[in-house]
Amino acid sequence: MSKITRVVWIIVAACLIWALLLVLNVAPQLRGDYGWRWPFAKPEFVRLVPLVISLIVYIVIGWKLQGYAAARWFILWSMVGGVVLTITSVYVTTDRIRYELYTRTISGLSTGWHYAAADIDDRGGAQEVLEEWPDFMASYQYFSSHMTTSPPGMPLAYYGANQLLTQAPFLTDQLGPPLRAEQCHNYRIISYSDAELSSAWLGMLTPLWGSLIALPLYSLGRRLYSEAAARWGVLWWPLIPAFLMFTPTPNTLYPCLTLVVLAFLEKGISDRQVGWIFAAGLGAAILSFIHFTLLPIVFFAGLFTLGDYWRRRKLDQLHWHWPFVIGAWFGAGLLLFWGGFYMVSGVTIWDILDQALNAHLTLDRPYFPWLFLHLNDFFMFTGWPLTLLAGLGIWQIVRAWRREGILTPGSVFAVSALVTLLVIDISGTQRGESGRIWLFLSPILVLIAGNVLGPIDSRNGRLITVVQAVMVVVMVGYLRVIGSGFSEPPKHAPQLTDMSPTPTISNGAEFAETLTLTRFAGHLEMLTDEDGVNQPILVIWLNWRSRGQLDVPYYLSFIPVSPQGQPQAATVVQPFDEQYPITCWLPESGDIRDRLLVPLHSNSSEGEWWVSLSIMDRNGKTLAVVMPDGTRDQQVGLGPFTTHAP
Repeated sequence: MSKITRVVWIIVAACLIWALLLVLNVAPQLRGDYGWRWPFAKPEFVRLVPLVISLIVYIVIGWKLQGYAAARWFILWSMVGGVVLTITSVYVTTDRIRYELYTRTISGLSTGWHYAAADIDDRGGAQEVLEEWPDFMASYQYFSSHMTTSPPGMPLAYYGANQLLTQAPFLTDQLGPPLRAEQCHNYRIISYSDAELSSAWLGMLTPLWGSLIALPLYSLGRRLYSEAAARWGVLWWPLIPAFLMFTPTPNTLYPCLTLVVLAFLEKGISDRQVGWIFAAGLGAAILSFIHFTLLPIVFFAGLFTLGDYWRRRKLDQLHWHWPFVIGAWFGAGLLLFWGGFYMVSGVTIWDILDQALNAHLTLDRPYFPWLFLHLNDFFMFTGWPLTLLAGLGIWQIVRAWRREGILTPGSVFAVSALVTLLVIDISGTQRGESGRIWLFLSPILVLIAGNVLGPIDSRNGRLITVVQAVMVVVMVGYLRVIGSGFSEPPKHAPQLTDMSPTPTISNGAEFAETLTLTRFAGHLEMLTDEDGVNQPILVIWLNWRSRGQLDVPYYLSFIPVSPQGQPQAATVVQPFDEQYPITCWLPESGDIRDRLLVPLHSNSSEGEWWVSLSIMDRNGKTLAVVMPDGTRDQQVGLGPFTTHAP
């Protein structure tokens, strides 16, 4: 035990030195180099307080529950910790948690799948899009790099959610409007239906879905290693920096899905039940349909099958064809899914993979430096304490095999994962951000580390846990790894610098039981156009109040009416020159004052002019108006307006 303890102290010292170097920013190469480096920023230290408190509470209660005979409360606590620590990690950079999770989910910059799902109906529907999927991917070259490499899985998941939610207006009426307000000035986003907005909650809740990993992590850890190793793994997962920092990208969900597939595989191989092998192959196909990032699971499955066969071939008298039987059942699962997709769409996995690689490999990275930088990125975002402890575990496996010829299922599992990781790295297919992209392999590393501590004094494990928490604080605090590219909506209307030279007139007309035109004013002027010709225009000031939120960026339509009663051509405009669309007009906006210019389309500005004001959508459908006296109409008449004499 003393030898292990000394090694743990060395790990602790090395990790604390690394953390200090990162905080002081004296070695920027720790954050990457040769074409990619994670941005560094000093945090507002007061924003770190909730994260630190959450870590302390999670760890202390986790240690207590870790010793209970029944694991259910411990597993539940890990799930709660995953959600809470993710939220407090987001809070380090912003107090607008919902806004941040929402914009990261719908952005083409940080994800892209929700963004693409909203386009499917506009491109002819799901069937037509699937039949042209490689071209659909390529069309996002300038909008979302993630979509240019994506199989259909994630966009189809959001699209399916959109279709289901369309049938549940009682849900979308509650879920959609708050999200519409978060990007009320983004004309693409506010064109979404309530169902399309509401489906974003699936991505925003990724911290919850990803935290479900505690279940397969505990189950697989017990089968491969021990109860103690499984519990250390469950305790540590919410302390993985990448899991907290890359939320709510699907990468934080992939580890959970990966472990489910690997649990099927392990059970099928260990118990010789081909049904589980088939399920593992089918699961691997579904994961590759979600994203090609997860394709190495197929390679890992082959390594684990061969390794376990080599380990058991004499003891269990396995025939030489046993690995081929396993491979056939696993392959049947793969073939069933992708063959079915081909029959539906006429597109093969190779067609999609070809487009993905063409888009992905255009990003140039020098090969040899990135052999090490990719591993550095992965280990850093998994956490150096657990990485170094897992490295010790690999060394123990090699030593046990060389000295005593001992190989356990957990040993084969660990070595298979290591070889898979190295092959991915050496292949040269990675293009940076391996801390995020390889996160699906981190649970295996965590279990290997837990197995090292399983049979020894818990004080060593607790020390590793504390240092891993320090890594979380340092990395969350000083690295900026994800953003949406969106700007926050304006809180108030742009302030006018001038006032109407004529008195304002009370009105009180209410549009759609939401917007009230409280007052207006206006006058006629002569304005010189681009050709140098004087043209009469109406300068009109409108004062509004909102007592709700409209879900469409409506237009203001003005039809001037001459003194002779002749209507002129309509002028249709967005208020505030598109800087503050009607979807942003909320009760908290207060008084909303706008100034607009309305051409009269006449040679004369003599006499009293009126204007018919209506609010319409892009298809010309107008909002109902209720006058102060209770009468209803589709427009309100404003006037009279005359030439203003300075």
